[in-house]
Amino acid sequence: MKNALLLVHEFQSMIPPSETPSSTEGYEGFYHLRSLSGNVETCRMIYNIREHDHARFLARKTFMKRVCAYLNQKYGDGSFTLTREDSGFNMQTVLCEHMDLIDKAKQAFRACGVEPTTPPIRGGTDGAGLSFMGLPCPLYQLL
Repeated sequence: MKNALLLVHEFQSMIPPSETPSSTEGYEGFYHLRSLSGNVETCRMIYNIREHDHARFLARKTFMKRVCAYLNQKYGDGSFTLTREDSGFNMQTVLCEHMDLIDKAKQAFRACGVEPTTPPIRGGTDGAGLSFMGLPCPLYQLL
């Protein structure tokens, strides 16, 4: 008899602890367990994968697939199912195509005597989603 509550703990234990939000900073990517629900029969885990580099983003997705494959081999096919929804991509890929907007925003900041800064945003933003829907939304911070 399988206990889904125990199996999800094994899955989570295979995620490198050094690659979680609390153990990373700046542009370092991470796996973020965002939600966990279930019972002895079935559980659902929702992760966000955050990565600024697209190749490393793809590698993280592949890693999650390999963990599922390993655990399915160990506990039987269908014990784990991986469903992916790609979201939260690095919006820099969109913004690079609209540098005129970036330059105008920087000029406006400087005209007000403020030097714009662009620290990494680690948790995803509405602006990232809007940028991928065709409305570039650069993020600037006043320090």
